[in-house]
Amino acid sequence: MTSFADRLAFEITEGWAVKARANQLPPEDGWSIWLLLAGRGFGKTRVLSEMANSWAASGRYKRLALVAATAADARAVVVSTDIREHPASGDVAEWRDGLHVQRGGAR
Repeated sequence: MTSFADRLAFEITEGWAVKARANQLPPEDGWSIWLLLAGRGFGKTRVLSEMANSWAASGRYKRLALVAATAADARAVVVSTDIREHPASGDVAEWRDGLHVQRGGAR
């Protein structure tokens, strides 16, 4: 297990807040929908992964909607690990920290 000091040192030198480009970070306060519309290679999946984990860890949010091109893409690509599935509702998942995630497709 990595110590807190090791994790902190990693975040300060190699973490997402350091590596992300300005256009990969969410807008300042005052938004409720963030559309990340960008081309191939921009890093959309990485941005979503990093931000969703950050929001889950913060405890600030209780619900989150993740929308991909199709519901299958949302299940397979957007959220696939470190969650507990809710079998009765195939597109609802829950992070360890209790954040409920609704996954769906734009089509």
